[in-house]
This record gives sequence, structure tokens and C-alpha cells, in this order.
Amino acid sequence: MRVLIALLVLTIISDAFGQVRVGQRGGVSLYGQRFVDGNVPIDPVLFRDRGFNGVGANGVVTVDIPLRDRIQLGTEVGYSERGYRLGPDGRRFGSENRQQVSSGHVGLAVLPKRVFGKGKVKLELLAGLDVSLRLNMRDETPNWILVMPIDTWQPFPTRTRADYSSDIDLSVVGGAGLVIGNGPVKFHICGRYLHGISNVFTEELLFTDLVGSPLASGSAFNKSFQASLGFSLPMSREGWSAPRSAEP
Repeated sequence: MRVLIALLVLTIISDAFGQVRVGQRGGVSLYGQRFVDGNVPIDPVLFRDRGFNGVGANGVVTVDIPLRDRIQLGTEVGYSERGYRLGPDGRRFGSENRQQVSSGHVGLAVLPKRVFGKGKVKLELLAGLDVSLRLNMRDETPNWILVMPIDTWQPFPTRTRADYSSDIDLSVVGGAGLVIGNGPVKFHICGRYLHGISNVFTEELLFTDLVGSPLASGSAFNKSFQASLGFSLPMSREGWSAPRSAEP
């Protein structure tokens, strides 16, 4: 709440100078998860990390607040899809052994930005923090892979992976993009990487087969690469009437 109040104060102060910009951006996400071994080493076939192998959508509403010349505080509220696809190649081992999990998140990102260059096309670098809330989750794990807390084995567990998943996900963000346009309306091309720093699960989990043979245990962290297109507009009348030569 304090962060939101501080951002609102900054917006009001900057708006007095007619420099705050609002916009919208949307695109495609390539996502996956990083698994970290626990007490049981991860099975190299069933739990092999296959990189960025999930595809989803992302979309945000943006507010850029100028702090000083060519330095902005970008704030974003939006939706993104995350998850992973793990396991063997379906052509060799059968697709029924593949694990696939996807979830939808709504989040708030705070991203300081630095703009480089002059003219109609400028380079923009950004880095910051993303905090998101999980809205839903779809788990397509094979029914012969059981999940349970690390401390106890259950022959017929009644909870699924979704029941042990955290509602909050924290990620650090880094990226770059192009800002196109010298007038009030600007277009944005952006690529960024989100590196999860909070465990996807609420506790360390154990994965076994139907007879109790351990397959893996440990923690997991989201990761995703996002590519998007968008635009931004001045928030005040002063921004629309400012001469082009006055823009950075």
C-alpha cells in the first residue's frame, strides 16, 4: 500500500509538468521453470528441464513517470501466463509421460528505465521487480506421478500440485526495447526476461510413482521471456501540445 501511495504522489507531481505517459502493450510469452534438487535427486528423464517450452500471452497497462532527463519510473499492471512442460520426448517415450502445468497471473511491475539516443527511434533499457498473484492453474501431470510433502509418503494423496502452489510469485526483470516516434504518440517494441526468485511451491515436495519410488524432490522457480508491442500517450493536455523539439 505504501508503494502505491508513493507512486500516486509521483504521478501527481509529474503530471503537473505534463510528462506522464500511459499506454498499453501485449504480446507472447515463452515460459518454463527451473528445478532445484532437494533430498531426492531429480530424475533426468521425467524431470528434465526443456527450457522455454510453454507458450502463452501477456498484456499490461503502463504508466511512465519521468524522474529526470531520460530516466523514467515505469509501472505496469497486467496479465501473463507462466508454467512449464517437462519430461521425455513424446516420440521416444510416449507423450503420456509428459508433465504440463500452466497458470495465469496478474501482477504489478516497477521498472526504472533509461532512454538512449535521439531522433525518431530510441533505445530503452529497463530493470526492476515484478510481483504477481496467481489467478488459476491447469495441471496435466500424468496420474501415475504422485505429489506430497517431503516428510511423509502417502499411497493415495488427495491433493494435487496446484494445492501446494504459492499464490504469490516474485521475479526480477531485465530487458530492452525501442521507442519509436517524436510526436505525442509513441510506439514500443520490447523484449524482457523474468527470473523467478520465489519458490513456486509453498513447501518442498516429493514426487513418486504409484509404488512409492521417489522421482524427485525440491523447489521450482518460474522463468519467462516476453516479446511485446504497444503504444503510449501523454496523460495531460500539456503533453499533447508540447513541441517535438522539446521531447528527449
